[in-house]
Amino acid sequence: MPDNEIVSVKQPCLISERVNLAKKFVDTFGLGPEMKVVVDDPDRNAFQSAYAPWPIRIFVIENSRIQYISSPKDCTHDVTVLGAWLKRRHGKD
Repeated sequence: MPDNEIVSVKQPCLISERVNLAKKFVDTFGLGPEMKVVVDDPDRNAFQSAYAPWPIRIFVIENSRIQYISSPKDCTHDVTVLGAWLKRRHGKD
């Protein structure tokens, strides 16, 4: 989080809950419209079944290919690592 606060959320059980969390993530980190965030339907969990992202992973998919998979430590993420990777990848300051 921007202020290094710890975030803890209850596991969303509905697609609407997952969408709301994704929107909060997009707003918190100022992701522009050029970056799409997708949400897996909790009833089917197709992405989870195919890629086993448990317990916590962030995937970057470009042109239908996985380009980045996060490496959490102690079930947390330093999203500055992802931000730096995205900036290097797309040449933005």
